[in-house]
Amino acid sequence: MPSVSIAGFALTGHLRHYYFLLAWCALALWLSLRVRSSRLGRAMIALRDFRDCRRVMGVDTVRVKMVAFALSSIYAGIAGGCTWARSIM
Repeated sequence: MPSVSIAGFALTGHLRHYYFLLAWCALALWLSLRVRSSRLGRAMIALRDFRDCRRVMGVDTVRVKMVAFALSSIYAGIAGGCTWARSIM
């Protein structure tokens, strides 16, 4: 099988693969911190902590849950892809 390459940059060694995964983890952490401090993140926290008050506060529960599901699917897809790429090396 050919080695994994991204934008012409081949991930041939273990060290290159490690740095690629480190960059993805840093990007995912930055994104999650940005989401948490946004209006959507505050709505997610309200949905988690204040079940009785969420409708009074104006939180659209369906939209917030769908966005949370989509974000978790993106994280799981990236993790699964990285695991698959690691298994073929």
